[in-house]
Amino acid sequence: MTPQALASLKAVCAGAEEKQEAGHRYVYLPQLKVPVGGVVKVLDALLAITGEGGYPTRLFLAEQITERQTIGDKPANWSQHSVLGRSWWTWSWRDVPVTLPEVQILLSHLRALQ
Repeated sequence: MTPQALASLKAVCAGAEEKQEAGHRYVYLPQLKVPVGGVVKVLDALLAITGEGGYPTRLFLAEQITERQTIGDKPANWSQHSVLGRSWWTWSWRDVPVTLPEVQILLSHLRALQ
């Protein structure tokens, strides 16, 4: 990841830090502000930017967002995963391509939860 891409992510989450595991690139986002409806939840997140489990990109969260059992007009299909030695939650969401800048990948995933 370029220094500019990491700087853009740090503008959204000051503690953003690039990580790698098993050939996959991630960005750890501690205390990320996640807007859900009219509420903002603050929780750790992990952005997969090189594909994960058949998805081009994914956003993993420290906890399931129980307020979001549907995303758009489809069931969210929440699932739990172990990445970087930690348990994470994510939902079925394939619509964020890896060709976007990293910060746009993150913001696109966050929009799905609003």
